[in-house]
Amino acid sequence: LDATLPAVQAQLENLFRAMREEWGVTYFKLDANFWGAVQGSRYHDPDATRIENYRRGMAAILRGSQDAFLLGCNAPIWASLGVVHGQRVTGDISRSWAKFARCARELFNRNWQHGRLWINDPDCLVVSKLIRGGQAEVSDDELMFHATAIVASGAMMLNGDDYTGLTPAQKEIVRRALPPTNHPARFANEDFREGRAELSDGRTLIFVFNWDDTPRAHTVKLASAMTLKDFWTDEALGTKATVEFAALPPHSARLIVGTRT
Repeated sequence: LDATLPAVQAQLENLFRAMREEWGVTYFKLDANFWGAVQGSRYHDPDATRIENYRRGMAAILRGSQDAFLLGCNAPIWASLGVVHGQRVTGDISRSWAKFARCARELFNRNWQHGRLWINDPDCLVVSKLIRGGQAEVSDDELMFHATAIVASGAMMLNGDDYTGLTPAQKEIVRRALPPTNHPARFANEDFREGRAELSDGRTLIFVFNWDDTPRAHTVKLASAMTLKDFWTDEALGTKATVEFAALPPHSARLIVGTRT
């Protein structure tokens, strides 16, 4: 759409106003937003850039949707500043280690945006291996790596499975991932092997990721002793200032909850 045309702006505004006021819609996921800023376009306003075209269209949608929540998906990131409430910050998830790892890296590089620019959307949490025609070739460790990355985002949590078909153990993973912490993990460096999130209730979440194809040792050093437990299982890990993992399995993660003594 050529959003530099006043008639197009009016159509977008009226359409979203109808969906908000007449249909009662309060949440809009707007996908493939990049088409509003596609390269090589020509506009009614010859001086408008593709970014201006996109933003004029989004401004019309904002006016029409009023107090509804707008999620930008596959959207030009910086061009969406101020015209969306939430923003997808990764590619689409799928049940494969390559996608789990790629999306996690994209997410962790953009954790800082959450709560500053918009509410981050890390795409769906998937806890089941079921796909059309069978099961995905992912391990239990890889699924937990993915679930731990979603918690590390501190951001939106969307269930990507048919919840009614999940096992009790899989439903428990979803339950423990809610509500989102709203505190994205901070990482010491860009290898994203260890991150921490300081929660409002005084707890510390400690994230450890093994991205490697082989087992890996890792040592977590805390400033002072804390009472520790496993986030996913509630297993007590003792009170200590150092946590040692002799051999984290390939493509795995650990999430530890620390409480100051």
